[in-house]
Amino acid sequence: MKIFNLFLILLSSCIYSFYGFFPKEFKKVGVEVFKNQSTRYGIEINVTQNFIKGFEEDGRLEIVEPSKANLLIKGEIKSFSKNPHSFDQNGAVLEYKVTISTEIEFINKLKDEEFLPTKNFSGWAIYKIPDEDETIGIERASKDLAEKVITFLFSSSW
Repeated sequence: MKIFNLFLILLSSCIYSFYGFFPKEFKKVGVEVFKNQSTRYGIEINVTQNFIKGFEEDGRLEIVEPSKANLLIKGEIKSFSKNPHSFDQNGAVLEYKVTISTEIEFINKLKDEEFLPTKNFSGWAIYKIPDEDETIGIERASKDLAEKVITFLFSSSW
């Protein structure tokens, strides 16, 4: 019985993969500079850079220029908001919440077609004043957004 259980454990560990059901033909990913339809000037650079960093840190796909990619990520920032999140006893703002809402396309460049349907994603973060500023909130929200998209991409729930 012990040998059978050991065999099952070894078999299941050989089958398990961090890729899940992600297609093996995608080895290289490219991220186009996001389009910015929001009122926050320059946010597209931060969002794009955090997507590239996110894929680099994840390590499952090689980051390449969009023209050399098997899988292309195209995004559009639809909105940016900054709202008070918490207050002190006198009503002064202690924290702000930053939200970045996007629409993401996943393009299979091998077949020149959509890999997954276009999907909306939002990333958010909180920053504390006066020690932090909006730039830190945007950085954190961009990172949150990239993590959500990468997690979605490698999950089998799409």
